[in-house]
Amino acid sequence: MGTTWYEQGIEKGIEKGREQGQREFLLIQLEERFGPLSEQLRNRLQNLPPERVGELVRAVVRAQSLAELGLGEPG
Repeated sequence: MGTTWYEQGIEKGIEKGREQGQREFLLIQLEERFGPLSEQLRNRLQNLPPERVGELVRAVVRAQSLAELGLGEPG
């Protein structure tokens, strides 16, 4: 039996919620480790693909700088 449009909508909503939670967790980790982030960097993080966010969540615990994560502030 197929998935209904309602069930598909629920699944998409759950996935969006997970993605947003992961982004928020990443922001918290980055700020705890490296201090306040610029609005520009926050915006960049909001536009990253979910796969990249997941990579960063895992990598931030080992990183010594934002640049090491590929998030260095343009200057």
